[in-house]
Amino acid sequence: VAKARKQIADVIGAKTEEIYFTGGGSESDNWALKATAEAYSSKGKHIITSAIEHHAILHTAQWLELHGFEVTYVGVDENGKIKLDELEAAIRPETKVIVCTHASNLTGNLNDIHAIGEIAQKHQKLFIVDAAQTAGVFPISMKKDHIDILCFSGHKGLMGPQGTGAICVRPGVAVEPLKVGGSGVLTFQREHPQDMPEAL
Repeated sequence: VAKARKQIADVIGAKTEEIYFTGGGSESDNWALKATAEAYSSKGKHIITSAIEHHAILHTAQWLELHGFEVTYVGVDENGKIKLDELEAAIRPETKVIVCTHASNLTGNLNDIHAIGEIAQKHQKLFIVDAAQTAGVFPISMKKDHIDILCFSGHKGLMGPQGTGAICVRPGVAVEPLKVGGSGVLTFQREHPQDMPEAL
């Protein structure tokens, strides 16, 4: 497990302690989006995603809408890529999370996550990337692409077994634990707000 964690961290330019294993890509997406939405809900309940996301993101966003959050679904251009101008125009003061896929599971089209990451950083919003289709296949850098949480599946580009996945969480990002009753780094970050990014 330790070896696998290091291998994954090396692929995306992260540290081993930033990697958390899950039961698959869909669980990673669910956890990342729900956990950050809840952790920062007191500061804003607006989320931006796209209309071409995997159902693991779309259905989670719809679930959040039923629980008091507002979601903006940005459109795509003629090439199936997220419209960057529309995405930036959708950002508001109460927006806290931008979440998008790196590559569509249906068309294979790649979004420019570096450009989206720069927009998120410019407006100081959390940026979550669903890289289930691309982790281990295309270059991804947590730091260079300004990614706060990266979600992926084990059995695709990372050549792991089915039924595995992971998320990478940038230090200082508050994430509610998936399950309660235990202890760990994620719980610690939530209980110590001074570790959270000041802008959030």
